[in-house]
Amino acid sequence: MLTNDENSATTMFSVYPTVSSGVFKIDGKELNSYTIEVINTIGQTVIKSSQNLQQVDVSNYSNGIYFVRITSNGNSYLFKIIKK
Repeated sequence: MLTNDENSATTMFSVYPTVSSGVFKIDGKELNSYTIEVINTIGQTVIKSSQNLQQVDVSNYSNGIYFVRITSNGNSYLFKIIKK
């Protein structure tokens, strides 16, 4: 189940800041078991980790829009980030 309902997603996880030069932090209620994917605008997964990261670093990637998909307990939460 993909959840993009802002209220539901923000109560489980948050990704901030939404605009950064490269490092984005992840907070959430389910920080014990989740996977993270960072996806570019053409649908390529540029980062994938099941290591329960508390931040992702896209500083080595091109500037632009990326999507962070966090999957936990069968639910997926999608966040848009902008790398400047």
